Amino acid sequence: MVGGIRSVRIYAGEWTSTKQGDVYAIIRSQFNFLLNASRKRRNFKWALQLLDKMEAKGIEPDRFAWDTALVTCAQATNSAAAVFVFQKMIEHGQKPSLCSYGALLSALEKGALFNKAEMVWEHMKRTGLRPNIEAYTTMISVYGGAGKQEELMRLVDEMKMAGISPNLITFNALITASVKAGSGKRAHDWFQQMEATGITPDATTYDQLVKALCLEGKRELARD
Repeated sequence: MVGGIRSVRIYAGEWTSTKQGDVYAIIRSQFNFLLNASRKRRNFKWALQLLDKMEAKGIEPDRFAWDTALVTCAQATNSAAAVFVFQKMIEHGQKPSLCSYGALLSALEKGALFNKAEMVWEHMKRTGLRPNIEAYTTMISVYGGAGKQEELMRLVDEMKMAGISPNLITFNALITASVKAGSGKRAHDWFQQMEATGITPDATTYDQLVKALCLEGKRELARD
């Protein structure tokens, strides 16, 4: 009989533990829903508040929560908040994903913190993560903003070696980087490559091409 009572107690303890785990999972999913809402509104302060509340309630954020908060900070162009979330993520024992690094790189690029972005890029590659088109495009903007055309061209070659083809946003970043470097001809060359791949230009493309024409002294064409 004693063994039977012990079995019942053990089963009850396991059931209680399972129920508690289910409750935590439900609460975490609710927080993730709210974090996703903060991302859609680009409200990084709300995202940070939600992470604080999770910690106060003993709910450990999962990778989705951390990545969503990072993306929100990047969309809000707040590099300081993105760095803070990234550091907290590591402190909590969560290994950063490609999305994590991509969001941090984007935030640093938007904040014109180009040197820090380069450091994050190198660290990401050392972890063994393989950059995707979004990460490469962000780094093209980083090198373009920093005026490092040689590094930018090496990055383009690396991207080609990896079998990754540039998309509309990538070409826009390349054209913009060329305009910033004062090379209207190079910007036009990128535009021709873009057309050759069948990619349709957008408003950003044409805006940068107008600037490129002005650099070449073709203001009449730019007005047309």
